[in-house]
Amino acid sequence: MLAQLEPPKLRDAVAAILAKDGSDEQSGDVERFPFPDGLGRVYRRRYWVFWSLTVVVLLLVSFAEMQVVVRILAVAIAAMLAYGVWTSDRRERSVQSVLEVTPFRISEMHPNGLTRTISWNRHLELHNEPERMRWRLGATRDQKQGILLDYRRMGFARLFELVIQYGQFQNADEPAPEQVG
Repeated sequence: MLAQLEPPKLRDAVAAILAKDGSDEQSGDVERFPFPDGLGRVYRRRYWVFWSLTVVVLLLVSFAEMQVVVRILAVAIAAMLAYGVWTSDRRERSVQSVLEVTPFRISEMHPNGLTRTISWNRHLELHNEPERMRWRLGATRDQKQGILLDYRRMGFARLFELVIQYGQFQNADEPAPEQVG
């Protein structure tokens, strides 16, 4: 698709962005699926914008002459901005995770060393959560359990293909195989 982009300047710019964002990796039977680096940069920028605005609003509240009602409103705005700081930080950390898929397991690895692993040799459920732009893979429907397959991961189509293959999920349109025995 990149080779078909015109004009050449646009093609070169898109190629540079793609090279900067990284890609999914394969080494033997192990395939790794990170998020694009650009997504982390977006959350990092949001973090600093919210943080700066929070400080500015709190400085105004501290040093400017204003009515009590306006001061309370400004503190409420600062609290909402601080919540934006917190969520941006959490999202930036979450997009630093990498999914590693092998024929035996899927693992979600975080930079802080936290790893969550699910083996393919157990009964698994795969639930689509389109409003959150992800699939949830796990043994139960518990919202806190499982590994999230975010649509925004690099190589998502390949990741999803591997999950279907290794997890031995069937397409709802296909008939179930005959049971032997």
